[in-house]
Amino acid sequence: MNTILKWCFFGNRPYWYSQSLQQFPGTCETGPGNPSGHCMVPVAVLTIIALNFRSMKLVCLFLAVSIAISRVFIAAHFPHQVINGTLIGHFIGKLVVRYQPNFTKSTWLKYAFFLMVSGYGINFLVMNIIGIDLNWALAKAVSACKEKDWIHVSTTPFATFWRISGVSVGMMNYLNLMSTRSERGINRSMLMKLILTILCVTLTVYGGPWMVKKLMNISILSNQFYVLFFIQYFSVPLILCFI
Repeated sequence: MNTILKWCFFGNRPYWYSQSLQQFPGTCETGPGNPSGHCMVPVAVLTIIALNFRSMKLVCLFLAVSIAISRVFIAAHFPHQVINGTLIGHFIGKLVVRYQPNFTKSTWLKYAFFLMVSGYGINFLVMNIIGIDLNWALAKAVSACKEKDWIHVSTTPFATFWRISGVSVGMMNYLNLMSTRSERGINRSMLMKLILTILCVTLTVYGGPWMVKKLMNISILSNQFYVLFFIQYFSVPLILCFI
């Protein structure tokens, strides 16, 4: 939702306008700025915590305000962008508490598929019909950031789609593994297959382009970064199986 809203509002970022602003390692985000995702997502989680644990209300409020101030301080967002992100996140958190959606394995898979299709579908339509490159903010970040090592490619809209899709597929596998849990623990055979699959895909994505570049002196332009991003977040729910 945050990515779609950013595509709709096309929010600029403060550090794009003036080199006199002090920049930090967290400043140079590469996506549009409105609403702030760093406020929207944590505030949604903090709202859920505050509504379920009343004694944590002040702590959650303090954390939400601190996050909002920090995003403005490092010149990553304008004040109205963090306000929008905070309000939307609070609204989403209240909806989750009120309706308590129950995601099954098939729901997570459908959600991941929907994200990827809708993300690339919107991009295709906007680029070919309206003529707007939805990665326009990346060029602004590259030109405005003082330290190139601070440019966060992981904050592009497409990285967000791959990240959330990875978590969704990971959650599907998490539920599958948890359903096979016995007194002796997780189904080790299934877990080993998942781990081997992750290793094979990672080696292919990383090693393939590297070998071609070394042997044939050719650079490959591909979506390998997004695939690795997907694998990284796909792995996160699996770690929960050991907790």
